[in-house]
Amino acid sequence: MIHLDTSFLVRALIPGTPEETKLRNVAARLFNESGRRRGTIIDCMIGAAALADGASVATSNVAHFSRFAAAGLKLA
Repeated sequence: MIHLDTSFLVRALIPGTPEETKLRNVAARLFNESGRRRGTIIDCMIGAAALADGASVATSNVAHFSRFAAAGLKLA
């Protein structure tokens, strides 16, 4: 089991921080490139955080994240 330090997500939610700006842009790109499906913005934000940190996503819901493989997201 991989332990994920989520403090980077907290920093990413503080408006105006460099982390927030970077993740917002990556999440928007993932959302647009994956078909702008309703209810997927949270998956896009998680994917963006992983991509920004060069991390893989460990999930039991592979279908939600496999569509981001073209953007370079790796699943654990």
